[in-house]
This record gives sequence, structure tokens and C-alpha cells, in this order.
Amino acid sequence: MIIETIANLLSSMIMFIRGEPDQRRIEDNIKVLNSTVWFNTLYQQHKDIILKDDAIRELIGRTNVRKILSSERKAEAFHRKLRATINDR
Repeated sequence: MIIETIANLLSSMIMFIRGEPDQRRIEDNIKVLNSTVWFNTLYQQHKDIILKDDAIRELIGRTNVRKILSSERKAEAFHRKLRATINDR
């Protein structure tokens, strides 16, 4: 619990420093992610929330998806985080 809180705090600090992702980056990342089967399925099931929810769009926009998709472990971790964020909505 403490580690999770610290991780969330650090993540928030990094997001603040980097600034908010712009619309173009979010859309580009969605296009790249749609090349994966798992995201395409998730996108079809939750298209409305992915396109409208600020927290989900921010997560997608802040993520370096090309880097994450180059590693199976990182892709799986992002998949779990994205799914958990969607399920929290």
C-alpha cells in the first residue's frame, strides 16, 4: 500500500513536469496501439470511454507506446494498467 502510494505520487509528479499530452499524441498513440490484438479488442469493447475519459486519454497520451510495445513485459504491464483504469470508471 505504501509502495503503491509512493509510486502514484511519483507518477503524478512526472506527469506534472512533462505537461499534458496533446490531442495529436493521444490519437497517434491510439493508432499505434490499435495494431495490437489486445488493444484493438479493448478499444472495440470500451471505445466510448477511451475516447471521452480524461484519465484514460491522459494515460494513453503520456505513454511512449512504441517503446512499451517493443517489450512484451512492458506491454503486458501497460495492458493491465489500462484495463484497471477502464474498470475503475
